[in-house]
Amino acid sequence: DHCLEHFSSGQIERMYAQWNTYRNQGNSNAPNPPANPPPLPPPPPNVPQNQPPPPQSTQPPPPPPPPPPPPSPSLPDMFTILLEVNEVIPYGQPKYVESLGLHLIQSDDGRFRIWQGQNEIFASPPIASNNKGNYFVRLQGDGNLLIREGTVDNQGGVVWKTDSVGSTDNTYVLAVNADVDTMGVFAIGSGKLIEEFWSTSVSGSALFQPAPLPTVSPVTPAPQSLAPVTTSPTLAPQTAAPVTSPTIPPQTAAPVASP
Repeated sequence: DHCLEHFSSGQIERMYAQWNTYRNQGNSNAPNPPANPPPLPPPPPNVPQNQPPPPQSTQPPPPPPPPPPPPSPSLPDMFTILLEVNEVIPYGQPKYVESLGLHLIQSDDGRFRIWQGQNEIFASPPIASNNKGNYFVRLQGDGNLLIREGTVDNQGGVVWKTDSVGSTDNTYVLAVNADVDTMGVFAIGSGKLIEEFWSTSVSGSALFQPAPLPTVSPVTPAPQSLAPVTTSPTLAPQTAAPVTSPTIPPQTAAPVASP
Protein backbone atom coordinates (compact mmCIF):
# COMPACT_ATOMS: atom_id res chain seq x y z
CA ASP A 1 0.00 0.00 0.00
CA HIS A 2 2.88 2.37 0.54
CA CYS A 3 3.40 2.44 -3.27
CA LEU A 4 -0.06 3.91 -3.73
CA GLU A 5 1.11 7.11 -2.10
CA HIS A 6 2.64 8.10 -5.44
CA PHE A 7 -0.74 8.09 -7.25
CA SER A 8 -3.65 10.45 -7.11
CA SER A 9 -7.00 9.34 -5.74
CA GLY A 10 -8.51 9.30 -9.21
CA GLN A 11 -5.78 7.02 -10.51
CA ILE A 12 -6.25 4.66 -7.57
CA GLU A 13 -10.02 4.48 -8.11
CA ARG A 14 -9.56 3.68 -11.82
CA MET A 15 -7.06 0.91 -11.06
CA TYR A 16 -9.37 -0.74 -8.50
CA ALA A 17 -12.36 -0.46 -10.84
CA GLN A 18 -10.42 -2.13 -13.67
CA TRP A 19 -9.24 -4.86 -11.32
CA ASN A 20 -12.73 -5.57 -9.94
CA THR A 21 -14.22 -5.69 -13.44
CA TYR A 22 -11.59 -8.13 -14.55
CA ARG A 23 -12.16 -10.33 -11.54
CA ASN A 24 -15.95 -10.20 -11.80
CA GLN A 25 -15.67 -11.60 -15.30
CA GLY A 26 -14.42 -14.88 -13.82
CA ASN A 27 -10.75 -14.24 -13.71
CA SER A 28 -10.11 -15.30 -10.12
CA ASN A 29 -6.43 -15.35 -10.67
CA ALA A 30 -6.36 -11.83 -11.92
CA PRO A 31 -3.19 -10.07 -10.89
CA ASN A 32 -3.16 -7.11 -8.68
CA PRO A 33 -3.54 -3.71 -10.35
CA PRO A 34 -0.34 -2.45 -11.91
CA ALA A 35 1.92 -0.57 -9.61
CA ASN A 36 2.69 2.02 -12.29
CA PRO A 37 -0.25 3.59 -14.11
CA PRO A 38 0.00 4.27 -17.83
CA PRO A 39 1.68 7.56 -18.67
CA LEU A 40 -0.53 10.57 -19.04
CA PRO A 41 -0.96 11.97 -22.56
CA PRO A 42 1.15 15.05 -23.29
CA PRO A 43 -0.56 18.36 -22.65
CA PRO A 44 -1.93 20.14 -25.71
CA PRO A 45 0.26 22.87 -27.17
CA ASN A 46 -0.23 26.35 -25.85
CA VAL A 47 -2.30 27.67 -28.72
CA PRO A 48 -4.47 30.73 -28.09
CA GLN A 49 -8.11 29.90 -28.21
CA ASN A 50 -10.18 31.17 -31.14
CA GLN A 51 -6.99 32.33 -32.88
CA PRO A 52 -7.12 31.79 -36.64
CA PRO A 53 -4.08 30.11 -38.16
CA PRO A 54 -1.61 32.39 -39.91
CA PRO A 55 -2.48 32.90 -43.55
CA GLN A 56 -0.51 30.93 -46.06
CA SER A 57 1.29 33.20 -48.54
CA THR A 58 0.66 32.36 -52.17
CA GLN A 59 3.59 34.49 -53.36
CA PRO A 60 6.80 32.65 -54.30
CA PRO A 61 9.83 33.42 -52.14
CA PRO A 62 11.96 36.31 -53.39
CA PRO A 63 14.98 35.32 -55.47
CA PRO A 64 18.39 35.47 -53.82
CA PRO A 65 20.34 38.70 -54.33
CA PRO A 66 22.65 38.69 -57.35
CA PRO A 67 26.34 38.14 -56.67
CA PRO A 68 28.47 41.27 -56.52
CA PRO A 69 30.10 42.25 -59.83
CA PRO A 70 33.72 41.25 -60.27
CA PRO A 71 36.21 44.00 -59.53
CA SER A 72 37.24 46.14 -62.47
CA PRO A 73 40.59 45.17 -63.94
CA SER A 74 43.38 47.47 -62.97
CA LEU A 75 44.72 49.92 -65.53
CA PRO A 76 48.07 48.13 -66.07
CA ASP A 77 46.16 44.96 -67.04
CA MET A 78 44.19 46.81 -69.75
CA PHE A 79 46.35 49.69 -70.99
CA THR A 80 49.88 51.00 -71.23
CA ILE A 81 50.23 54.66 -70.29
CA LEU A 82 51.93 56.83 -72.91
CA LEU A 83 51.48 60.34 -71.46
CA GLU A 84 50.43 61.64 -68.07
CA VAL A 85 48.87 64.99 -67.17
CA ASN A 86 50.98 68.02 -68.18
CA GLU A 87 53.65 65.80 -69.72
CA VAL A 88 55.21 67.44 -72.79
CA ILE A 89 56.97 66.03 -75.85
CA PRO A 90 58.74 68.86 -77.72
CA TYR A 91 60.22 68.70 -81.18
CA GLY A 92 63.55 66.92 -81.15
CA GLN A 93 62.95 65.12 -77.82
CA PRO A 94 61.01 61.89 -78.51
CA LYS A 95 59.76 59.58 -75.75
CA TYR A 96 60.39 55.82 -75.83
CA VAL A 97 57.94 53.31 -74.25
CA GLU A 98 60.14 50.27 -73.90
CA SER A 99 57.46 47.68 -73.01
CA LEU A 100 55.84 48.01 -76.47
CA GLY A 101 58.75 49.44 -78.44
CA LEU A 102 56.87 52.71 -79.13
CA HIS A 103 58.53 55.99 -80.09
CA LEU A 104 56.40 59.11 -79.46
CA ILE A 105 57.67 61.89 -81.73
CA GLN A 106 56.67 65.50 -82.27
CA SER A 107 57.83 66.33 -85.78
CA ASP A 108 58.75 69.76 -87.14
CA ASP A 109 55.73 69.75 -89.48
CA GLY A 110 53.33 70.04 -86.53
CA ARG A 111 52.20 66.41 -86.50
CA PHE A 112 52.36 64.06 -83.51
CA ARG A 113 53.49 60.59 -84.58
CA ILE A 114 53.92 57.19 -82.92
CA TRP A 115 56.23 54.56 -84.38
CA GLN A 116 56.58 50.90 -83.44
CA GLY A 117 59.80 49.65 -84.90
CA GLN A 118 59.76 50.65 -88.57
CA ASN A 119 55.95 51.11 -88.70
CA GLU A 120 54.15 54.38 -88.09
CA ILE A 121 51.01 53.34 -86.17
CA PHE A 122 49.56 56.84 -85.58
CA ALA A 123 49.91 60.37 -86.97
CA SER A 124 47.80 63.40 -86.14
CA PRO A 125 46.19 65.20 -89.13
CA PRO A 126 48.29 67.65 -91.17
CA ILE A 127 48.11 71.21 -89.90
CA ALA A 128 46.77 74.10 -91.98
CA SER A 129 50.09 75.92 -92.33
CA ASN A 130 53.24 74.54 -93.84
CA ASN A 131 55.48 76.17 -91.27
CA LYS A 132 58.46 74.06 -90.26
CA GLY A 133 59.87 74.63 -86.83
CA ASN A 134 59.23 74.05 -83.14
CA TYR A 135 56.04 72.36 -81.94
CA PHE A 136 55.16 70.43 -78.79
CA VAL A 137 52.36 68.07 -77.72
CA ARG A 138 50.90 68.13 -74.20
CA LEU A 139 48.15 66.36 -72.24
CA GLN A 140 46.45 69.12 -70.27
CA GLY A 141 44.93 68.83 -66.80
CA ASP A 142 41.41 68.86 -68.27
CA GLY A 143 42.11 65.83 -70.47
CA ASN A 144 42.59 67.75 -73.73
CA LEU A 145 45.49 66.49 -75.85
CA LEU A 146 46.80 69.30 -78.05
CA ILE A 147 49.72 70.46 -80.19
CA ARG A 148 51.02 74.03 -80.00
CA GLU A 149 53.42 75.94 -82.16
CA GLY A 150 56.57 77.18 -80.47
CA THR A 151 58.12 75.98 -77.22
CA VAL A 152 56.88 75.56 -73.68
CA ASP A 153 58.55 78.85 -72.71
CA ASN A 154 57.41 80.67 -75.86
CA GLN A 155 54.04 79.18 -76.79
CA GLY A 156 52.19 79.87 -79.99
CA GLY A 157 48.73 78.94 -81.17
CA VAL A 158 47.04 75.53 -81.06
CA VAL A 159 47.35 73.63 -84.36
CA TRP A 160 45.54 70.41 -83.31
CA LYS A 161 43.53 69.14 -80.32
CA THR A 162 41.27 66.24 -79.34
CA ASP A 163 38.63 68.42 -77.59
CA SER A 164 38.44 65.74 -74.87
CA VAL A 165 37.70 68.29 -72.14
CA GLY A 166 36.57 67.02 -68.73
CA SER A 167 36.66 68.04 -65.10
CA THR A 168 39.97 69.13 -63.67
CA ASP A 169 39.14 67.02 -60.60
CA ASN A 170 39.98 63.87 -62.59
CA THR A 171 43.36 62.41 -63.42
CA TYR A 172 43.91 61.79 -67.14
CA VAL A 173 46.29 59.64 -69.15
CA LEU A 174 46.96 58.99 -72.82
CA ALA A 175 47.10 55.20 -73.07
CA VAL A 176 47.05 52.37 -75.60
CA ASN A 177 45.17 49.11 -75.00
CA ALA A 178 46.75 45.68 -74.61
CA ASP A 179 46.22 44.79 -78.30
CA VAL A 180 47.83 48.10 -79.43
CA ASP A 181 44.90 48.80 -81.76
CA THR A 182 43.15 51.56 -79.76
CA MET A 183 44.59 54.68 -78.14
CA GLY A 184 42.67 57.19 -76.08
CA VAL A 185 42.45 59.74 -73.31
CA PHE A 186 41.01 58.20 -70.14
CA ALA A 187 40.10 59.43 -66.68
CA ILE A 188 41.48 57.14 -63.99
CA GLY A 189 41.16 56.85 -60.23
CA SER A 190 42.77 54.49 -57.70
CA GLY A 191 44.57 52.77 -60.56
CA LYS A 192 41.33 51.94 -62.40
CA LEU A 193 39.68 53.31 -65.53
CA ILE A 194 36.72 55.63 -64.85
CA GLU A 195 35.72 57.11 -68.22
CA GLU A 196 36.87 57.36 -71.82
CA PHE A 197 37.03 60.90 -73.25
CA TRP A 198 38.62 60.33 -76.65
CA SER A 199 39.87 57.34 -78.63
CA THR A 200 41.21 56.48 -82.06
CA SER A 201 42.41 53.41 -83.91
CA VAL A 202 46.10 52.63 -84.17
CA SER A 203 47.83 49.92 -86.17
CA GLY A 204 50.26 48.50 -83.65
CA SER A 205 50.90 44.95 -82.52
CA ALA A 206 50.96 43.47 -79.03
CA LEU A 207 53.37 40.80 -80.31
CA PHE A 208 56.04 43.32 -81.27
CA GLN A 209 59.39 42.48 -79.73
CA PRO A 210 61.70 45.48 -79.40
CA ALA A 211 65.17 44.79 -80.67
CA PRO A 212 67.64 44.54 -77.80
CA LEU A 213 70.07 47.34 -77.48
CA PRO A 214 73.54 46.44 -78.75
CA THR A 215 76.07 45.63 -76.09
CA VAL A 216 79.15 47.80 -76.36
CA SER A 217 82.34 46.23 -75.07
CA PRO A 218 84.60 48.56 -73.18
CA VAL A 219 87.58 49.70 -75.23
CA THR A 220 90.91 49.66 -73.46
CA PRO A 221 93.30 52.22 -74.97
CA ALA A 222 96.65 50.81 -76.09
CA PRO A 223 99.59 52.02 -74.06
CA GLN A 224 101.58 54.69 -75.81
CA SER A 225 105.36 54.86 -75.47
CA LEU A 226 106.72 58.35 -75.18
CA ALA A 227 109.88 59.25 -77.04
CA PRO A 228 112.71 60.48 -74.80
CA VAL A 229 113.05 64.18 -74.64
CA THR A 230 116.53 65.43 -75.63
CA THR A 231 117.81 68.73 -74.41
CA SER A 232 119.30 71.28 -76.77
CA PRO A 233 123.11 71.74 -76.50
CA THR A 234 124.25 74.60 -74.34
CA LEU A 235 125.49 77.52 -76.45
CA ALA A 236 128.60 79.33 -75.37
CA PRO A 237 128.04 82.97 -74.56
CA GLN A 238 128.85 85.29 -77.46
CA THR A 239 131.31 88.13 -76.81
CA ALA A 240 130.59 91.26 -78.83
CA ALA A 241 133.56 92.58 -80.76
CA PRO A 242 134.60 96.12 -79.74
CA VAL A 243 133.56 98.79 -82.16
CA THR A 244 136.46 101.17 -83.13
CA SER A 245 135.82 104.49 -84.72
CA PRO A 246 137.96 105.19 -87.83
CA THR A 247 140.81 107.72 -87.35
CA ILE A 248 140.36 110.76 -89.54
CA PRO A 249 143.68 112.46 -90.43
CA PRO A 250 143.79 116.17 -89.70
CA GLN A 251 143.03 118.41 -92.69
CA THR A 252 145.70 121.11 -93.65
CA ALA A 253 144.27 124.21 -95.26
CA ALA A 254 145.85 125.13 -98.58
CA PRO A 255 147.61 128.56 -98.61
CA VAL A 256 145.68 131.31 -100.25
CA ALA A 257 147.74 133.22 -102.89
CA SER A 258 147.62 137.02 -102.78
CA PRO A 259 146.47 138.65 -105.96
